[in-house]
Amino acid sequence: MALTRSGPGRTPRQRIGCRDRRHPRRDDGGDRGARGRLRVSGELTLQQLHQWRATLEARLARGQGQAWFALTTLLDFAVSRLYCYRYSFDTRSSTVELANTYRRQLRERALDQYGYVTSRDATALGVPAIEVVKIAARGGLDRIGRGVYRFDDVPHTGRDEFMEAVLRAGPGAFLIDDAVLALHDLGLVNPRRIRVGTPARARPTLPGTIEVVRRRVEPGDLTVYEGIPSTTIARALLDCRGLVMDERLADAAREAARRGLLPGRDRARVFEALGGAA
Repeated sequence: MALTRSGPGRTPRQRIGCRDRRHPRRDDGGDRGARGRLRVSGELTLQQLHQWRATLEARLARGQGQAWFALTTLLDFAVSRLYCYRYSFDTRSSTVELANTYRRQLRERALDQYGYVTSRDATALGVPAIEVVKIAARGGLDRIGRGVYRFDDVPHTGRDEFMEAVLRAGPGAFLIDDAVLALHDLGLVNPRRIRVGTPARARPTLPGTIEVVRRRVEPGDLTVYEGIPSTTIARALLDCRGLVMDERLADAAREAARRGLLPGRDRARVFEALGGAA
């Protein structure tokens, strides 16, 4: 875009900011072409606009026509609009970057939990609860239950339902009884409901496939298998007496011992209680 002198028959764009030819052209450091016209090329920046305004003010001070005053006013408007745009853009960029950071933090946690993440995880990571809701609204993060979400791009596995059951049961929850055996494919069990223990009374709204039992377990009987809190296999085998057939329990104990899932210190105790052979 080139700004030229005004005169009869000129368009409004040409008449704004024209150069008065009654005064000789001077080399005053402005961005000018071969015929002394002010050139506007490339991307405008605040620094360029401020430089041009300083040049125009110098010319106006030397009395080079009222048209320079009009162009100065126009540049003032351009500076203000460009500043507002850049400020707004920077603000939006910061907001988007912060949202992406929150999403990345939650997803990293979810990768350790079969794609699941909870409101408690968000609080521990410093992510506001409202941001979790916003991320879910944008897509890619599905709400599974109260305070439980799952990233839909994380591949599903056979252990997802066990992790979901523990997370939906609340803080301190862990798998118990035949759910532990099912997690490890022991005893040919296929429970219709996943049993989850919790040390405190909990009444969450859960689907019929999850059963929450209030149970206190010694710390030594608690562990984490593949990222999922549960009782030890030894504790689960003992707790399944009367729930699973004795023959299947004995087979599960032998298979667990063969796979190294039943430590030596627990093996004798479990086999003695189940009436099996070591």
